[in-house]
Amino acid sequence: MREYGAAAYASVIVWPYRLILRGIEIERQREAAHNLARLRLQAVADGLDQGREYVPDPNDPAPTSTAHYTLKPYLTTLEQLDEAAHPWRYTLEMRIRRREREEAAAFDELERAIGRLPA
Repeated sequence: MREYGAAAYASVIVWPYRLILRGIEIERQREAAHNLARLRLQAVADGLDQGREYVPDPNDPAPTSTAHYTLKPYLTTLEQLDEAAHPWRYTLEMRIRRREREEAAAFDELERAIGRLPA
């Protein structure tokens, strides 16, 4: 009832249970995709100031500190929302394919840098 609303309850209750669950899953994916898009737009509008976390350097005194900002909390949230919105991109098979592509691209870049491949 919470997912479909009171108006659709009468028609939804006669559906097979697996269709009700699949509809809920699809709605949650749409909601995650909507939140992901909103978060990305806000980050662009804020100039990526949103989601920054100050990381102080514990070994340096304040005046010469090499402290910096990290976007790790923002990027973690972004990845979690993307996984919720597009679960097929995060299956084990897709993660392996993506990792193999990244490794091949890094190797090709290294080969270009040492002159074995044309630029």
